[in-house]
Amino acid sequence: MRPFNSAVLAAMLGLLAFGIDSSCSSTPRCLASNCAGCCDVNGECQTGNTPVACGARALLCVQCSMTEACVNAGCVPRSGDGGPFLGDGGVCNAATCNGCCDTAGNCRSGNTNSGCGTGGTDCATCPSGQSCQMNACAPFTCTGCVNGAGTCLLGTNAGACGSNGAVCATCSTGQNCTGGACVAGGTCTPANCSGCCDGTNCVLATTDARCGSGGANCASCTAPYVCASGACSAGVPDAGPGGPCGPSTCSGCCDSFSGACQPGDQTAACGAFGDACKACGVVCVFGLGCI
Repeated sequence: MRPFNSAVLAAMLGLLAFGIDSSCSSTPRCLASNCAGCCDVNGECQTGNTPVACGARALLCVQCSMTEACVNAGCVPRSGDGGPFLGDGGVCNAATCNGCCDTAGNCRSGNTNSGCGTGGTDCATCPSGQSCQMNACAPFTCTGCVNGAGTCLLGTNAGACGSNGAVCATCSTGQNCTGGACVAGGTCTPANCSGCCDGTNCVLATTDARCGSGGANCASCTAPYVCASGACSAGVPDAGPGGPCGPSTCSGCCDSFSGACQPGDQTAACGAFGDACKACGVVCVFGLGCI
């Protein structure tokens, strides 16, 4: 039997160690002992708080779907529109919100005077004399008129007439908004009338006898048609005990979905005299129409 050579064994062990060291990466293996996030497919540690690499406790990273966000190291459905703006119930921070976060923790667009901001910061309320411009409060001068909600409008409509930041006025029957002021006579046009034109007069409170919108000529609706949203159409059935919703039963507006009579003075349900409710882009003027 060949005698054991300790020198040869030491040399072989040295070569083996050199081979292992030279072939391994210098990046330590991703383990729970050295990674609080998640391990990607290459075995490297990731923070675990992004949609493309979500996870914790050194588990394999998960890629969230387009309708999910990575919250507390887990993929959860986005609420709201599923895009960069999370609605009610979402987690609002710089990673999930392009606008601003309100006091309830909801992400808002960040471009309104009552909720102004960007990058997931706290929403700010712009002080008097300022407005939210490009997601930041800045001095603003209104050349039109200001409505009851403090919003600056063009001031060229008979339902909201004014100039130089004055309070918006509603022109009386027989008046039109000309140069930011209610004046008798003049010309009724789509530019200054959100209702219908009866000759030179703008009719805001449209009825079956004088029906129309957008400055069009007033039309007369004959039974069984009624004036709804500025057009002659069949009456909207009422889901409540009041019977059919229309001019004879509703002083506000008729909800096209439920058929119920609404007060008609809300931005989301604006109208009067039994017309069909419509959603306003800016504001509802005393239930008489949108501007």
